Amino acid sequence: MANTRLLVLLGCIVLLCLVTPSHAFGAGNIASISKIEGHNWRHGDIEDMLEKVAFLKGHKWTSMMIKRVYFGNWLRDYSQAVVCNQRKYSKS
Repeated sequence: MANTRLLVLLGCIVLLCLVTPSHAFGAGNIASISKIEGHNWRHGDIEDMLEKVAFLKGHKWTSMMIKRVYFGNWLRDYSQAVVCNQRKYSKS
């Protein structure tokens, strides 16, 4: 029993030592205290900016309208990923 726990603990430590940072696109918002805010954009940040610009122009955006824009951006990115992968693996 003690040997099993020790092996599991050692396995977890080795796994944590082998983990490397990943580079991925996030779909949420960048935190306001982050150094990259204003330089990198995520979908949530784009929708926040859209809401501010629409408010400055005198338009009122509901949360449902913002969610639709967010979902539309997500669908566009997803479809681009699917099409690129299909082209990559097609024979023509």
